[in-house]
Amino acid sequence: AFLAEAAEEAAAAVAKGSMEQEALRERLRLAVRRTATRWTGKKPIVDVLLIRA
Repeated sequence: AFLAEAAEEAAAAVAKGSMEQEALRERLRLAVRRTATRWTGKKPIVDVLLIRA
């Protein structure tokens, strides 16, 4: 359930805004962090790795 919700939030973050690498990385990081905070009540460290083919 958590992973599905985090994936949905990440997909929504990708769909909106600039595709510039740093802006995209920060939007993804914040979206996943917000989801984790809702689930746990804690603010985890989130690191994003972008792989472009």
